[in-house]
Amino acid sequence: MNDVSDTRRIKELEVMVADVIVETPDTSTLVFFTGNDRLEYRAGHFLTIDPHQFEALERFTAFLEDLKGKRELPRAYSMCSAPHERYLAVTVKEEQYVSGSTKYPPLLSPMLVKRTVRGMRLTVTGFTGPYTLPDDIESQTDHIVHICAGSGSVPNFSMLKFALKHHPRLRHTFIYSNKTWDDVIFRDALTELPPELVLGPVANRINNDLQSYQLRARKDVTEAMDSQRYLTLLATLQSWRTDPPLNEPPSLKALTKRARRAERKADRRLAEAVETGDDALLHRARKAAKRARYAAELRLPVDKRAKATAKRYKQFQRVLGDHQDGVVASSTLRRLALSAGTTPGENGFTFGVLYEREQRAAETARTRVRELLG
Repeated sequence: MNDVSDTRRIKELEVMVADVIVETPDTSTLVFFTGNDRLEYRAGHFLTIDPHQFEALERFTAFLEDLKGKRELPRAYSMCSAPHERYLAVTVKEEQYVSGSTKYPPLLSPMLVKRTVRGMRLTVTGFTGPYTLPDDIESQTDHIVHICAGSGSVPNFSMLKFALKHHPRLRHTFIYSNKTWDDVIFRDALTELPPELVLGPVANRINNDLQSYQLRARKDVTEAMDSQRYLTLLATLQSWRTDPPLNEPPSLKALTKRARRAERKADRRLAEAVETGDDALLHRARKAAKRARYAAELRLPVDKRAKATAKRYKQFQRVLGDHQDGVVASSTLRRLALSAGTTPGENGFTFGVLYEREQRAAETARTRVRELLG
């Protein structure tokens, strides 16, 4: 934990935009000049920006507030700078409005990404957030694996820079997913890491392997979405919005009966999976827990007691999701290690380290499930 209390750390700062770095077509890093060489924050923290301060957004902000019936809140953005650096920086990804899918158009991020210029002045509030490295990280591990997707890499990039500076004995593996290579945030900075931190072409092998899977999966998804079956499904769901296939509104008794059935099935599968420790049964139990959670959430409008039930099964779903991620990642890493171990110029060492960590994560998830079952 940081010795600096939240009341001291969270404050308003007047900043000036010193630079705007275009990371990808929809993501920019804003570098701020604060006039203060020492800012008290931790790698991984975020700051907030209030849209009300921008005159250009005044009418749009008022319109959205009338539409929503409540005040627009400040937006939070993770900092990509690290505490030892002399500048403050945030990376912002432009939110998109998708007709029929997104309820409201984005307010602040399009302006920050596309219309922010050097010399622009604004007020930010910072700094806070629980997603940080513990002070005693070196006593807990010697290897940190960063698993990120999209703009989720921003706080990890800050932690990576800070750890390389202040915890040089730690090793790092940065596993990142995005739509294309051009969409990878910080790709240039990450590829400039010191070569002694990389054991073989690990990143290239992972990228190439996952990209081949992505291309095959994209082809399958495209074919499925172009099929008559999918189009019929969309048309049916659209008709159900105004004319649901119900003879009469469901009663609380009927909803409760169906929900209890889903809960009993989930409990049976959870108990069986925990007893055997079988990965396939644990995955099946996760799906049953998900159905029980959704059944409980369906009861919420008429039975507030279902909130605790939904929360319980959501915990199972989350923990077993972590377990399944570890199982799938372990399988992939083992296959990559075998391939790298027989390829000239490569070795399977790093993949083996990653494999062991994923196995440990899966075992931690199994232990957590047993604890939740009591």
